[in-house]
Amino acid sequence: MAIRANNILLTATAIAAILLPAYGQQVASSFAVPKNITLQTGDTWESDGQVYRLYGVQSCIRGGIATDAAGNKHDCGSLSLAQLGGLFQTAAVTCQPIGRARDDAIFAVAPPRSRVRRSMLAQP
Repeated sequence: MAIRANNILLTATAIAAILLPAYGQQVASSFAVPKNITLQTGDTWESDGQVYRLYGVQSCIRGGIATDAAGNKHDCGSLSLAQLGGLFQTAAVTCQPIGRARDDAIFAVAPPRSRVRRSMLAQP
């Protein structure tokens, strides 16, 4: 049985939404991602000194190679960073914080029907 990436992401989001409040963490309000952020990677950004990371998304690491349909090689990390930046600049993105990473970054999820979620799931 094949497991689709969107099924895994939706399941992980549902589990996180159910379990985190049960362990005493308050559920924070969703927030609009501002346009004046600093992108760190294709899944992480900083806003007003706080680092945010998309939960369930692993972007390419800079220096990795991606090959397009024409056989041209590109830096995969730069492509994923450009993809996330383009989405954040062209869409009103809302995220829901679901917890904190060990480095104090806030894990956030995009709503299931959001443009960010659809774009990330469409990547190979």
